[in-house]
Amino acid sequence: MKSPLSVLIVFLFAITSCSDHIKTTTASKDPIHSTSDKSASDFQEYLNTLDQISLPFTHNSFVPIEALSKKYHKNRFKQFKHHGSTVPLGILFKDRKIVALIDISDDQLGVPFLTTYDRKGNKIDSLALYPKTSQDFRNNVICLSKAYFTIHKNKSIRLVDTVTTHRLLPRYSNSGDMREKVRVSVKKYSIEPNGRIRKIN
Repeated sequence: MKSPLSVLIVFLFAITSCSDHIKTTTASKDPIHSTSDKSASDFQEYLNTLDQISLPFTHNSFVPIEALSKKYHKNRFKQFKHHGSTVPLGILFKDRKIVALIDISDDQLGVPFLTTYDRKGNKIDSLALYPKTSQDFRNNVICLSKAYFTIHKNKSIRLVDTVTTHRLLPRYSNSGDMREKVRVSVKKYSIEPNGRIRKIN
């Protein structure tokens, strides 16, 4: 049986290896600005340089997001990107009325943002797909948060946040060296025909 010290070292290593990514983030919306001064042709030119994202699209916060749209139009990206993102991932949905894109922040593993637009490139709505990830270690407690999402073809979105708490127990305890507690929260959204992102639960 591993000693409490060896278990602690393993968990601290896991935390350190992801420390650049695991941090407190918020699900703040990207400010929605009218882009009526930008032509529809500019937006279409940008879309022509983006790849299609395969659906269903599933990802978790501990795995890097691989680059997809490698030949994107850099000037048009600056024109239409989500605030705080550095590269586009690609096109999620596209129909006659709206377009849904995913951009990625410059974080080590990449934090994805979903943004919807009308066909002229005006932003309609946005959603941070990792609303909360965090790490903490204090008072003999290790807390790890892992989030993941799935976006389906029917334009439904499922966000799951799993928080695992490990409490190191005194050596004289008969309950073992460590006590684990897991809390799971699930949020569901839907991309409406008008481009708005509606929370279902």
